[in-house]
Amino acid sequence: MAKFRTVKSSFWTDSKVVEVFSPEDKYFFLYLLTNPKATQLGIYEFVPKLVAFDMGYSVEAIKVLLDRFENKYGVIKYSKETGEIAIKNYLLHSIVKGGKPVMDCLKKEEKMIKDKSLLEYVAKNVYKDKRLNTTVKEFFDDVMNIEDEDEDDNEDEDDNERIVAYDSLKLKEMVINESVPLPDRGQFQCEWCGNKVSVLENHHFPIPKKMYGKETVHICHDCHKAFHDLEYSKGMGTYRTSTKDIDDLADEMFYELWNLYPKKRGKGSVSQTQRRKLYHIGYEQLVRCIDRYIEETKGLDEQYIKNGSTFFNSGYVDYLDENYTPPINTTKSAVMSFLNNGR
Repeated sequence: MAKFRTVKSSFWTDSKVVEVFSPEDKYFFLYLLTNPKATQLGIYEFVPKLVAFDMGYSVEAIKVLLDRFENKYGVIKYSKETGEIAIKNYLLHSIVKGGKPVMDCLKKEEKMIKDKSLLEYVAKNVYKDKRLNTTVKEFFDDVMNIEDEDEDDNEDEDDNERIVAYDSLKLKEMVINESVPLPDRGQFQCEWCGNKVSVLENHHFPIPKKMYGKETVHICHDCHKAFHDLEYSKGMGTYRTSTKDIDDLADEMFYELWNLYPKKRGKGSVSQTQRRKLYHIGYEQLVRCIDRYIEETKGLDEQYIKNGSTFFNSGYVDYLDENYTPPINTTKSAVMSFLNNGR
């Protein structure tokens, strides 16, 4: 498969390129951006001998250019130990669209980097730039554990208020300790109390269904009922789900919601912060929002349907339970029914 690398036409009007770069500087920089070893991350193996062969320069000339771009212009970093190069602002321009395929590509390339300090160098220089693609920002959040200092205080405080505290393991222990052994009533054994019953029930554990839990256990009706009775009587306990756990759950929920939405465009524009907001609203509520919007726009041409990014960033709000007003039914049958009832 052919590889493509993006170079914006504004390269030729950039002040540094116009006022500082010599013709050979421009040639060398374009080579750095587009050569066969260039990656989406802008961090890759750099062998002076091979570069000299590709460009038709001597090895000495390449080393001079390399030193100039690193120490004079400050646009690259070169690792002599691993023979790798990192282009400082490459990620601001190399990725036009985001989404899961791009994220997978970035993670794959990240594993191939030998000198991880090069990744830190790139991250520190581009992370706060508003031009950075959302998917790339999420990638750095994941692999570098970077937090946006501008939003830290308010964001974390807000999230801590909404993250559900849940001590599911403690509740389970209480159920088991308080269970009363009963005579065997069937052939299926409860995973918690060990009693044999005729029917087992699926219980979402340790993360409840309302928190979009996926894992389940097979327990008897008595244990299931006792657990939920304790849940409501004891409150939600003291265990606080970590932000990373919430992010993982939010991503999983968002991908399922995305598959339900009819116009799948702009997935990468739905930020991690917004996905958390969607997660706290809840899966079932958002499914209703999608169903309502689909019903309301039934029969419309696709061009009039909101992109997925628009809907999940703000469009869903009008279709939440507390905001939604069903459209007035103006069909002939509805009018006749109103007239008949009015008599």
